[in-house]
Amino acid sequence: MSFEKLSSAELTKITNFLADLHQWEAENLACLNSISGRHIYFGMARQTVGQPSLISSSLKDLYMGGSMTERALRLRIRELEAEGFVKSVSSETDKRSKYLVPTEVFYESIYHHAREVHRLLEKNFFLVSKEN
Repeated sequence: MSFEKLSSAELTKITNFLADLHQWEAENLACLNSISGRHIYFGMARQTVGQPSLISSSLKDLYMGGSMTERALRLRIRELEAEGFVKSVSSETDKRSKYLVPTEVFYESIYHHAREVHRLLEKNFFLVSKEN
């Protein structure tokens, strides 16, 4: 691994940004305090932000890699339901299948999270918008 590409000042800024973001997440998003919670939260965000929809109940779809047990993931999903981030609904065609529906609480959380990331980036870096 080469460290030559980042100056000490750049590395310090990045480290400060990550530490500040971690502290904000710990204070504001309890679901991110576990690895399984982080994976499910960001998996849900990836599936729904910009295109609100039902979230597949397939744990493989939600859990972006890793080696968590199905039991641990289901427990974390139940905690997210209890916190109001999602609600579980049965499929209209197959009542055995369940889907997660993101709630307003989830979307507000993502918005506040993104806003905080942007604020911290602006605090530490000069931002230039990149158009695709």
